[in-house]
Amino acid sequence: MTTQQYKYIKGVEVLSQEHMPSATELANHYGLLTMNGKPNAVLVTQIIADSFRYYGAPVDSYYYVHSHGVMKVYPRSQYAYPIECFIDTLKDGQEYNYTPQLPEKRIIKFKYKKP
Repeated sequence: MTTQQYKYIKGVEVLSQEHMPSATELANHYGLLTMNGKPNAVLVTQIIADSFRYYGAPVDSYYYVHSHGVMKVYPRSQYAYPIECFIDTLKDGQEYNYTPQLPEKRIIKFKYKKP
């Protein structure tokens, strides 16, 4: 297995054998789409943030540095439980609205397509 290099938010470099996917990769993998059928990275980011906010857990931020800039990525320990619980009740092909926990955030419209 190859080792990937990530940067922790405090500037510390982290080597990991686990592939840490971006929000777009997660949206694509779990079938969370925009109304136009593209991966809904905004929704994934909000689900993870709301879950950590609800449980009062600190979120570790990791970034992957590539030739076009920096991309936020998530270790499995941060995304698996919140997203899998979220999609558990969704029906294939349906449209939904997600209301974030913070009132100043906008409602996110999305479609679910079972992967």
